[in-house]
Amino acid sequence: MSLFIKSDKKNNKQVIVILLFCCLSFFSTQYSFSQELPYANLSISDGLEDMVIFDIEQDNQGFLWMTTRTGINRFDGSRFWTYNRSSGLPHNLVRDLLKSKDGTLWAASEAGLAWFDGHQFQSFSPAQWPSHVSARMVKEAPDGTIWVATYGMGLVHINPEPTPSIIEVFDNDSGFPSDRVRSLLIDRQGQVWSGDSKQVIKTNNQQHQIYQLTGLSSEVRTLFENEDGNIWIGTRQGIASLNGNEFTPLEFEVDISEQSINSISLDSQSNVWVSSRDFGAYKFDQNRKLLQHLNMSNGLPDNSINHIFEDNEKNLWFGTYGGGIARLSATNVTNWKAQSNMPNPNVYAIIQDNNGCIWIGTNGDGVSLLCDGKMKHITTEDGLSHNKVLTAIIDQEGNPWFGTLHGITYIKNGEYIKLHTDEGLSGPVIYHIIKSQDGSLWIGTNNGLDHYKNGRIIRSYSTSDGLPDNRINRVFESHDGGLWLASSNGLSLLKDGAFINWSTDDGLGANFINDIFEDKNGLLWLATNDGFSSFDGQKFTTWTTAEGLPHNNSTAILPGKNGEIWVGTSRGVAIFDGENFTVITSREGLVFDLVNRGAGFKDPDGNLWFGTGKGISKFDADFKPGSASPPPVHLLKVMNELKILPLDNSNTIKEQNTNLNFTFTAISFQRAPDIIYRYRLATDENTPWRETRLNEIQINSLAAGDYLFQVTAKIGNGNWNPNPAQFSFSVTPPFWKTAWFVVLAIMAAVAYLIYRNWRNNQHAMALEQTVQERTKQLEELNEGLDWLANHDNLTRLSNRHHVQQVLEQISLSANPLPLGFINIDLDYFKKVNDEFGHDFGDRVLKTFSQMLKKTADSTYTVSRWGGEEFIIICPQADIQTINKLAEHIIKKCRTLNIKFKDDKEIMLSCSVGFVYLPHFNPEIDKISQMEKAIQLGDKALYQAKDNGRDQWQGYVIMQPACDMVFSQYLNDLKKAVDNGWIKIISP
Repeated sequence: MSLFIKSDKKNNKQVIVILLFCCLSFFSTQYSFSQELPYANLSISDGLEDMVIFDIEQDNQGFLWMTTRTGINRFDGSRFWTYNRSSGLPHNLVRDLLKSKDGTLWAASEAGLAWFDGHQFQSFSPAQWPSHVSARMVKEAPDGTIWVATYGMGLVHINPEPTPSIIEVFDNDSGFPSDRVRSLLIDRQGQVWSGDSKQVIKTNNQQHQIYQLTGLSSEVRTLFENEDGNIWIGTRQGIASLNGNEFTPLEFEVDISEQSINSISLDSQSNVWVSSRDFGAYKFDQNRKLLQHLNMSNGLPDNSINHIFEDNEKNLWFGTYGGGIARLSATNVTNWKAQSNMPNPNVYAIIQDNNGCIWIGTNGDGVSLLCDGKMKHITTEDGLSHNKVLTAIIDQEGNPWFGTLHGITYIKNGEYIKLHTDEGLSGPVIYHIIKSQDGSLWIGTNNGLDHYKNGRIIRSYSTSDGLPDNRINRVFESHDGGLWLASSNGLSLLKDGAFINWSTDDGLGANFINDIFEDKNGLLWLATNDGFSSFDGQKFTTWTTAEGLPHNNSTAILPGKNGEIWVGTSRGVAIFDGENFTVITSREGLVFDLVNRGAGFKDPDGNLWFGTGKGISKFDADFKPGSASPPPVHLLKVMNELKILPLDNSNTIKEQNTNLNFTFTAISFQRAPDIIYRYRLATDENTPWRETRLNEIQINSLAAGDYLFQVTAKIGNGNWNPNPAQFSFSVTPPFWKTAWFVVLAIMAAVAYLIYRNWRNNQHAMALEQTVQERTKQLEELNEGLDWLANHDNLTRLSNRHHVQQVLEQISLSANPLPLGFINIDLDYFKKVNDEFGHDFGDRVLKTFSQMLKKTADSTYTVSRWGGEEFIIICPQADIQTINKLAEHIIKKCRTLNIKFKDDKEIMLSCSVGFVYLPHFNPEIDKISQMEKAIQLGDKALYQAKDNGRDQWQGYVIMQPACDMVFSQYLNDLKKAVDNGWIKIISP
């Protein structure tokens, strides 16, 4: 019998250190600065069943499984499926999952053990496993048998083949020391280790050795075997390891001896991960040196971590106690978001000085300085000429210069020095400053170009000197000393004192240029508001969303480590290898998808920095995007109007039952939005493929024959999975198309007169014509699928994909204004589903959709936006029309009394929010403005809900077109209303 020895440590004395410092320099405020890791957090709003996650496992198909208090979730990267008692589980509370060597998924629930047969869960009968016996943990032995730790039956040993059966129960009646076993481990030698509230038990060949926890008020919460074969236990008071015949406390670089340990695991790099209650997660090396401490301060949604899991893509998943689940991307990117030490995350400029400190220009809060892990701030109170900083540069002497909305401020020897129009600047708004090869500065303003040298402006240029426009967005000096200018009206080159200009008339993708870069081959790259272009001095080449650019408003350009070009856009960063784009969004670690104009910086170490509307992302020089390997593809369901068809058998379907629905998925946890599907209904190898982003296809009315439905997928510009998911089936003809009927008809014709013979021949010709028509129908079938790709399968309304097409059409329309965007949400719809069932809920959605379609004008687009939320796009509609339509929808909804069983009527109500857009800002992409108008309408909708539901609220844009900035409205609606930019109207 061994003794668990607890170290007798003195309580640490609390030391309070007061740091006194004087503002010897120009900084008024200094903060400790913390970075955020690229987490993707999932919660109930994403489809997760519960915010408490006990365990995580990945099956052989690639799906991720998560246990909660209310069932098990299966996740494919974008959607969740829920399994609970209705799916065969003995109880909804499931604490542990095991994927055995044969791929079977085992679940330890509050009422016993269950296993997944590929369709639903199976379990033991109450006679074999009483419902009061809780399964706490399940493990697989080297011989393939299953062991279960329980509360009520001690240890249960199970033979999984051919049908799971109990081999033996180790409990008090059989001499086992405990009936209540919490933790379980099977080591590499096949020995079974178990723990309860007061001891550790090793079972080998039915012999039990007990390790008491004498003198320590603790419990064994988890058991772990390290790489060296040593056994560790996690308790309420840290971690201990087996040392000879006793457990002794295990010391780590940081003291975790008073922390409650929930799990211990190894990752693929042999690092030890420890999850704790209230203290986050720890990553140690094999020498127990701390590598990382993860908690809410660096992005975790909760400090209590139940389980840590590494998936096949090397992502780490953290199951929390109350914060849902968090995925830590395997990519090398560091983010800075809005915090108390970085109040304004809207970043326009980034530069590094000679000391390695990073200067950050923000939209409205001056300059932030990141240096030695500390963040400092400069504002107008310190001497900055304006708090909106558009550009920054370090001059030849190492002094920082800042271009603002009100001239230039530079800092020299701690003194703020300002330059404005009185000092010779052409305009007050400074868009860009560069340092020339001779040390002089070139300054792009809203009113021309200035050349600054030897402490003064020595020359200014404007349209009178040949510039196409006085607004200079960007200045760039090429390798040969040429000065290139990006204006709002094209590209210019200053050469020999004169300007050479290019515009869309010369092949430029767009005249409004946001950034310029020259690669090592002398090729010029241009980020415009309508695509991404290159220029070899003679010819322009432009790439847009049609070629894979995530958004046509490209804003910043940086060179990558291996010659690739990084392009910031309004919808993420794209890495261009000369042929294809790889898109990086917030899914892959980007802090926010909207990259600001010119807000890119490459530091001396090759790291790439991007300033966005909600923070900064720094990509390491060796950054690699999430895997674009072909994702696993699975066919989830095939059904016709009669039943769900079995996927694992060949199916024979009657011709009259060939209205088929195919549902499928591809699994990617980092790049789910980039998944593209390709499918076909093949009759031979030459049948063409069709692409879609939808995961459901409807096929109707097939002729008799043999068919093979195939679907595959790829991620972005990656390769297609060469192994498509497929479903083979045969369609049988009606009896009058069979061969025996034709033979019978011929035999009957011999017995009849020539007249009957003639009639039978006519009948045979009719049959042949029918076959030909059905064959032609098959050829035309795929053409009808396009409609389905743009409409919701349940309500037959437009879907999100079609809405995007409508927005693109509106952006190209000559006169779509004014525009109205109406957001509608059925009140308490979840309650309808819960009380009356999803079938009745579907009926409600269809009835409500029909009402919307009839109520709205035929020129409007009515769309199901998701769940019970709908959107109506109203081009060329005045505010009175929008107002009346919102009121009409609410009144109509009140009259939709839908009958349930026993003639019980269900009364409905809805809430409505709308945005009235009288004009576009000419400097901002129209589609982006409309998308943000929809987001603003969603805010109006939720304000209507907050006001009591069954009512409407509308926002009318009052600000002039050139001043409209939707991101400001969304970030601070109250400010927009107070300033009179938005007018709120309501009943």
